[in-house]
Amino acid sequence: VTTRMRSLVPDRRGFVPVAGTSVLVAVVALVLTVVGAGVFGLVDDTAPPEASFEVESTTDGVVVTALGPDAVPATELSVHREAANETVSVEPWPETGVVSTGDQVTLAPTPPGEELTVVWEPTGFAREETLARYDPERDAGSELRDAGSTPPTRS
Repeated sequence: VTTRMRSLVPDRRGFVPVAGTSVLVAVVALVLTVVGAGVFGLVDDTAPPEASFEVESTTDGVVVTALGPDAVPATELSVHREAANETVSVEPWPETGVVSTGDQVTLAPTPPGEELTVVWEPTGFAREETLARYDPERDAGSELRDAGSTPPTRS
């Protein structure tokens, strides 16, 4: 009779290992999901640098000056030129190393109708951020007049 009574009483000892295994599997799956999302670029926690640039036209070309405050790796910077016919050419940043406050580069002159943009593109992430935009027709009228030219007119 004692053997029969034991079979009628529920055995709860098997529940604890099953519950522990289930929690462990859930935690491992969560960790693998987060790590996998980071490795495959699904998590983008790279904030753009707090950096700005001043662009001005001179007789030698277009001078771009870093105003800071953040330094930016030159490999993450590029210059985009959009012509009047909307074709865009992308040029790498002309210098190497780190671009810090006060650093200057001189680029080829910007012809009328072309817009110049300084763009930050972090390595390993599929994103970009515009740090400066320059339209010679809109922004450089006074510099062109100072250089002895007249600003182009829009038709």
